[in-house]
Amino acid sequence: MATRSAATGRRWHRDRRDRPVVVPDRTGDHPSTGTLRLVRLVLRRDRIKLPAWLLGLTVFVFYFNSALPVIAPTEADLAAFSQFSAGPVGAVLGGPGYGFDADLSYEVFFVGTYGLYFLLAAALMNILLVSRHTRVEEQSGRAELVRASAVGRNAPLTATLIVAAAANLVLALLLGAATTSFGYTTHGSLLFGAGVAVLGLLFAAVTALTVQVTEYSRTASGLAGAVLGAAYLVRAAGDMLTEHGSLLSWFSPLAWSQQTRPFVDERWWPLLLSLGVTVAITAVAYALAARRDLGAGLRRPRPGPARAAAWMRSPSALALRLQRASMLGWTTALAVLGVTYGLLVGPMTDTFADLSPEFTAILGQDDVLNGYLSFMAIYDTILVAVFALLAVQAVRAEESRGRAEPVLATATGRVRWLGTYLVVIAAGAT
Repeated sequence: MATRSAATGRRWHRDRRDRPVVVPDRTGDHPSTGTLRLVRLVLRRDRIKLPAWLLGLTVFVFYFNSALPVIAPTEADLAAFSQFSAGPVGAVLGGPGYGFDADLSYEVFFVGTYGLYFLLAAALMNILLVSRHTRVEEQSGRAELVRASAVGRNAPLTATLIVAAAANLVLALLLGAATTSFGYTTHGSLLFGAGVAVLGLLFAAVTALTVQVTEYSRTASGLAGAVLGAAYLVRAAGDMLTEHGSLLSWFSPLAWSQQTRPFVDERWWPLLLSLGVTVAITAVAYALAARRDLGAGLRRPRPGPARAAAWMRSPSALALRLQRASMLGWTTALAVLGVTYGLLVGPMTDTFADLSPEFTAILGQDDVLNGYLSFMAIYDTILVAVFALLAVQAVRAEESRGRAEPVLATATGRVRWLGTYLVVIAAGAT
């Protein structure tokens, strides 16, 4: 009787000498067999999360553009704000600030100040999307069940990337339509949406690469997030060196989308850099996927000690061990952000000294500086809340994947098991 291998997707049987012989299979031998069916499966499973991401980003277009006339009701107010946004602090928090040195308009201010946050959100959306439907599926064992049917080796990754490409296309159209609704030019609005979508697609390819390296979804997402963080730091450093960015900025994919300059001189060709790098990274991801077994990564996990230390033999120690990497990562990121905020106080003080009287009439120097620090504190508070939410979701994942059952089979009760996790998470947030 022929049997299908879950690791390779090929059918085989044994001959009279008990040697494995591959059976030709015209329906499942092609690496992309079953891709369209898996596309429908991915869309079915993401019927809530993906629309929530797309609509959420679109809602923020309306939020920011509706708030601009309230913050700066006159052209003089808008010009005063542009002096602050065009400085070194604005370069770090927003970007190179194209068009801020001329007659500033609301659309230019919107893209130059808030466009970076849409780029970061789109990158995070794609990182989570690709990791969720590739590495998480292998960890949970669902990918093995799918591959046991007539499904090619590359079908799961191809289906995920197709959904990611479609989601980014829809995101570009939604952002373009939302921006156009405020009376902005259609060409500039579509260029803004395309820049956000292309960057998201690039980080979908980056995550498709990182999920081949490690066996764990958290590590794969963390590696992709580290690439995003490095891209942000390189762009920030490059934009601070000179006005409108420097050569260093071009080593960051975030800068490629910003270099399209929507509503200023509107260039499409920088997006070709993102598309070219996306194609190259995707090709490497497929090549690495062909070199590993299902459920495994190219880098083998380091074996742990044969026996646990005495302090590890408790539910609280287990909770701390499982949350350790996440706590260290978030703490390091927040510490780096705190140092960055502090380093920007000096340049901000110098910038305030050169601001126009119109701006100082709106907000005094001390008020702006205190407001900046207060906003950064609120921003960090939101990040800590995100850490807590993700940590609690990880506790739920321990239960759904069956790893909580061996712990609860001991003398540990459910209340104690959950309580220890909550204590560790609260300590980590603190």
